[in-house]
Amino acid sequence: MAWTLTTPHNTARTTAAQAAANAKTLQLADAGAGPSTLQIYDTQDAGTRQKLATITLAKPCGQLVGAQIQLTQADPTGDLVQTTGVPTWAEWLDGGGQLLASCTVSAEGGDGDLKISSRADGQIFAGGFITLEEGLIG
Repeated sequence: MAWTLTTPHNTARTTAAQAAANAKTLQLADAGAGPSTLQIYDTQDAGTRQKLATITLAKPCGQLVGAQIQLTQADPTGDLVQTTGVPTWAEWLDGGGQLLASCTVSAEGGDGDLKISSRADGQIFAGGFITLEEGLIG
């Protein structure tokens, strides 16, 4: 017979494990000489996508809020948009340029995992600025 944990006990264990895993993710993201970045693309397909912008994260790149990661943009006024388009995909690179994670992207009111500043239709424009509006992970 297996032990059965109470709901409060199981919740506490799960939250502690999530916080520990996310703390390690932050440590890995900040490894390397440079800051970690979010590469913003118009599609997930590596064969056809265009990079629209790079969001440079602070170092340290974020903090734990509860058990989740809250990413912090290095420049709160934003990063320069390189190519006009509608962002739908992002890749999170560590301070050495290695891929850590990827996710969907949307405008602030959308359903993407990562939410950025844009027009209501999601469009961003070359020469404009992009800011991270919501970057909670985990």
